[in-house]
Amino acid sequence: MNILNKKNTENSNEFILTRYLYIYDEVKLALLFALLEKQKMANFWAYEIYFSGFKKEFIEWLWTIYYDFFATLNPSFENFFLTKEKEKDFSDVTIKTIVDNLLIRPFSTDVFMLSKLFEEKELYYKSKYLLHLDLTTKIGIQEQIKEWSKTKDFDSIAQFILGNEYHPFTEMEIYEQFLQHFSYKKEIYLKQFNKMINHHDETAIKKILLSRIIALFTLKCGKNVYVSVKKEEVEEFQTIDPFLTNTKLYRFLNNVCKYSINEHGHLGLFTLSRDSLVINEIKSIKNIYNDEWLYYASFTPLWLERIEKYSGVQDHNNKTIIFPSDDEYEDFHNRYNYEPDEQSMDLKERVVPEIKKEDKYIHFCKKYSQNNITNK
Repeated sequence: MNILNKKNTENSNEFILTRYLYIYDEVKLALLFALLEKQKMANFWAYEIYFSGFKKEFIEWLWTIYYDFFATLNPSFENFFLTKEKEKDFSDVTIKTIVDNLLIRPFSTDVFMLSKLFEEKELYYKSKYLLHLDLTTKIGIQEQIKEWSKTKDFDSIAQFILGNEYHPFTEMEIYEQFLQHFSYKKEIYLKQFNKMINHHDETAIKKILLSRIIALFTLKCGKNVYVSVKKEEVEEFQTIDPFLTNTKLYRFLNNVCKYSINEHGHLGLFTLSRDSLVINEIKSIKNIYNDEWLYYASFTPLWLERIEKYSGVQDHNNKTIIFPSDDEYEDFHNRYNYEPDEQSMDLKERVVPEIKKEDKYIHFCKKYSQNNITNK
């Protein structure tokens, strides 16, 4: 996860509250689940990230979702996404355009699950299988790629791409070797791959390569049509200021927090920023939400801007915000104190519910496996 690191906003545990006081990394996952469920609430979560000020991080997260779930069935969407991202008139409308076009497309969990298997069983595969193969010479790798392509040995392909650091091929050369065993226009595919690895961070290149190779085995592809979005469709997602709408502050969160963060019940599968907090029977996640919300919201660009307008500064030792005088304190709180401690249990269950931890991705992937080719 990429967290804003400027103006002294670095948060060592990455626990951050968004514009409407959801937990930032959980909003990112809620967006993923809504996309997989084909629910329009995906736009709500997308704009919760975007309008909190995490614009660059939001685009990076969409690329992660694309390569983990959508790229193998929608290779042409990659260029559409890139074009939208680079538009000079990139605006609020662009966000909904990208999200809405993902909502109409099929996905698979192949790349996501293969990546998780690699993370969990890396040493097993390296010691029990790949170390017995000739993967140190170009000829040896060429023979293995030929065999893997023939047998559709996706486990070995994933382990080789994600884990082997010592072979003599570049990612571009590996992709070229796989392309030789498929009837595709190699020059076009290589040119597009080169464009994407130059666009993305180095840490993403292996995932991009894996998704492109899995796509070679995929017979069906998603839609090649694109929906457009009008400016007025974005208005409902704009940030609401209760001061300008004459909304009682204690009623505000109940009006704007429309959806439950864990509606699909899968947050427990993931390592969450809340896990890094010291929580016990006395200090629960809801206590932190009640008493320390402004400190953790201050790591969001939108809230930091509001706080700095009234000359507030972070007190990391006491996890609070200090204002230079009672006047600034009162002015800020009269406008922005959403009073989390006064919210109903129903609202808190929507925003900061207790999360039951799970340790099996298999149920998640089976639920969304209708388009898989790896049988994971």
